[in-house]
Amino acid sequence: MRMTAHLRVRAMFVVAMMNFAPMAVAQDLPPEVQIDMAMAALERAMLAGDDGEILERIGALRDLAPELAGGDLLFFEATALAGQGDIEEAEQVLNRFLSEVGQQSASYEDALALMLDIPALRQAKAEADRIAAAERQAEEQRRREEAAQAEEERLRAGEAALNLTSAEIRHIRWLLYRHAGEVRMPVLVRELSDAERDYLEEHYLPDVGLPAARYLTAVHARHFRSQVFVPVPPDEASDPVRTVTSGDWTMIEDQRFCWIETPASDFTRGAVYQHPVFKMIVERPRYEMGFDTNIVLPHPFDESRGVNATINGRTFPLSFVNGRVWPFAPGASPTTNAVHKAIRAAESVTIEGTSSATGQTMTVSYSAIGFTRAFYLMTEYCNREELQVWIE
Repeated sequence: MRMTAHLRVRAMFVVAMMNFAPMAVAQDLPPEVQIDMAMAALERAMLAGDDGEILERIGALRDLAPELAGGDLLFFEATALAGQGDIEEAEQVLNRFLSEVGQQSASYEDALALMLDIPALRQAKAEADRIAAAERQAEEQRRREEAAQAEEERLRAGEAALNLTSAEIRHIRWLLYRHAGEVRMPVLVRELSDAERDYLEEHYLPDVGLPAARYLTAVHARHFRSQVFVPVPPDEASDPVRTVTSGDWTMIEDQRFCWIETPASDFTRGAVYQHPVFKMIVERPRYEMGFDTNIVLPHPFDESRGVNATINGRTFPLSFVNGRVWPFAPGASPTTNAVHKAIRAAESVTIEGTSSATGQTMTVSYSAIGFTRAFYLMTEYCNREELQVWIE
């Protein structure tokens, strides 16, 4: 760090060293030869600016000649220590040099200059240490990320090797959402999302006693294939004023609405996330809404394909409106009541369409037993008797 500037002084030091004992380079040589070899080695290290070699040679000389522990040797030791970045020890050795040798040495002015440089050297060393630590941390982080990426790729490849079908992925997703208490059917995509994988690893697998992982293994695949998906139960009414059962139908009344509903008696398995319900609802006269029908709620159909109701052997085309299945044909008047009248005279209703989950034909069936009385109760309890014409 100040080595080139001190070459003159070092040359003088080499001359001064001529009369001292050498390091043990060749122990069978005469002492004066060993001294010459030691000086030559130290001079060579000084001229090369090799701070580590300089400190090694100084240590060897002190071992051979303890009387050399002080003098100019201290200054050159301090300079080499500073060059290696050992600022604290360099300062200690430099203080000793200035105290014990001081102005008697030709290195005095250089020693003073080095002492003045100590604060800046200390600051530079601290900054260099900070940068080095940051670089080490960044390198460690990079290696960790590379290792994590490699491990993730390995696990992803293991999952891909399971050759899970779209139906199996859907089954797994539904089981995850069912376990999480989600009541609405999740979005259907081929790959599990990051959020789904988080839930798989942090909740589902630990809860069922399987090894936690973000990617599926053969053990996980066997588990999921063994599970039977049970659709989410229909939504329940909150704070009903009155509930009346009529056959397979139920009339429910609250402060604002009256409605009748029946859960599906049968449906295509693997195509329905939440148990479907047939629901009709009316609002009390002081409110604006009239009469509304949801034939399959929530509906599991592909809205780009047709959907029909079969009642007593007759087929009724139905419509998708605002995400619901309504009881009239596409383009027909929404005031038609043909479906309602047919249900009154039937024992069952079957809805057929294309599953949005599987792309295959699926059906949802309901019992019509008790429908007529439930409908009348609904209109009576909400003072909407004028709507009874819908089934007459």
